[in-house]
Amino acid sequence: MDTAGSEEHNDRPKPIDWKEEAAAIVRDIGSCVASACLSQKLSDDDATITSEAYLNIETLEHRSLTVRIDSRGLTIVGNKFDDNSLESGSGLVSKEKSYETPYALLQSISPLYSTSFGGQLHQKLTALAEEQDDDRRK
Repeated sequence: MDTAGSEEHNDRPKPIDWKEEAAAIVRDIGSCVASACLSQKLSDDDATITSEAYLNIETLEHRSLTVRIDSRGLTIVGNKFDDNSLESGSGLVSKEKSYETPYALLQSISPLYSTSFGGQLHQKLTALAEEQDDDRRK
């Protein structure tokens, strides 16, 4: 019996859990935005694996928006929380751009995001340099 075929069958990529991806994005960007969370109104709570998830994000400039995350990337779909009014019935947003990363999206809409991110990076690099200096002195 040839088992190679069954091994190939088991090597299929797992479907992406978009709610899990959204939660990871919230953790990643949380310190550089005023707030970020999974939209409870637009996300399907009953489905284990969904084809998309929606994030509510408030920038440091206090702009509220809803972002859809799916296989096409991240797309702004609403100009307030729990709002997907910019989406057409097909789920496509005619005038909005999709972004590959949350960082690219935030850089394009929030000047304070870039400032905050740069400041945090500077603090971490400074702390690392000081730690290395301390290790050399020992």
